[in-house]
Amino acid sequence: MDTAALHEIILQFTRIMNKFNELEKEPVDFGTGEKLYPSEIHTVQVIGDKPGITTTEISGIFGITKGAVSQVTGKLHRRGYLRKVRNIAYGKEILLTLTGKGEVVYRSHELFHRDMNEEISKFAESFSDRDIRKFRDMLAQVEVQSEKMLGKVKK
Repeated sequence: MDTAALHEIILQFTRIMNKFNELEKEPVDFGTGEKLYPSEIHTVQVIGDKPGITTTEISGIFGITKGAVSQVTGKLHRRGYLRKVRNIAYGKEILLTLTGKGEVVYRSHELFHRDMNEEISKFAESFSDRDIRKFRDMLAQVEVQSEKMLGKVKK
């Protein structure tokens, strides 16, 4: 194994994470004249993908607490991006759906990601399915190691 190349991959991954951390701090206007933070637009995205989703389900998707999701969904609700409807079958459960305003930002965000993913897909065309699976497996291992580190940090 080329340990120097592996070390460079780890350093590059660290740089990418730092850039994504910076991006997470920047709000963006997705067509309503109001800026949404990435946590807000990604919540809109999940609700648009899965209308009727619950706070608990969103917390599982993002790997964050229900309280954190409740804060974001409460803010989005107050700003008119989503509606909360009590589940008739299970009265304590609140189902989340997008309003018209939420649909506008959802569609705009979809286009943003389509364009971004298109560039990455063009680059990845030269990779075999095996290469893609190996890269996916490596990212999964990075996620496992991150979870282990977070476990060490929390103690």
